[in-house]
Amino acid sequence: MKPSDRAVTTSTIRQQLVARLTHEKRAVQELFRCYFEAAETKCRDLMQQLSQQQAQSALHRQQAQDSCQMLRMCTQVDACDESVRDSILDVVSTLERIS
Repeated sequence: MKPSDRAVTTSTIRQQLVARLTHEKRAVQELFRCYFEAAETKCRDLMQQLSQQQAQSALHRQQAQDSCQMLRMCTQVDACDESVRDSILDVVSTLERIS
């Protein structure tokens, strides 16, 4: 093989290698782009769900506190039987523990 033939062959091999690597690079970039978009969407959805859960939890906590306050007022009614009062206080205690 003549040196000029070897140079052409080497040049052709390099061009093919560059073309193949360029194609692979584009394929990997596209793969990353697709997965990044999907991950970003999933993350956004999860953050929205978390925000909703936190808001709901805060609402439940406030409702439990309001219920405790109302039940305490019920125990102060003179007509409230002692056993009823004790039961109400048990409920208040339970609500305070879970809220």
